[in-house]
Amino acid sequence: MTATETVTQLPTASVIVPARNEEASLAACLESLAAQTGVAFEILVVDDHSTDRTREIALSFPAVRVIEAGPLPSGWTGKNNAVAVGARPARGEWLLFTDADTVHLPDRWRALLKKPSATAQICSPTRRSKLSEHFRRRS
Repeated sequence: MTATETVTQLPTASVIVPARNEEASLAACLESLAAQTGVAFEILVVDDHSTDRTREIALSFPAVRVIEAGPLPSGWTGKNNAVAVGARPARGEWLLFTDADTVHLPDRWRALLKKPSATAQICSPTRRSKLSEHFRRRS
């Protein structure tokens, strides 16, 4: 962030991480997300009925909000449900979805949101206004 850039000028994003039994990789993912700069963001980990230490690991990061995936709707897969559950309480203008077994380069989210249409095919950022009515920002 430059000296003249204020928090209100930064893009706001919610990074949603669906996770099921990801104890082997989740910490590295969350460390790389927490280290991002140039973006005002929140990190939401959606625990999709993990039976390992996934939830415990996510809770060890103070900046991470952990959400339970809840019951699986008929005809849905766990990951689809986890993504939808994570999008509902998200507060960011942008919703960024990433897998729990990924590691993100420093400043990646800032670069992505600087020109989202150029990178949308790779990272799938989604502006809230383009989501179905179910996920639109509350008035």
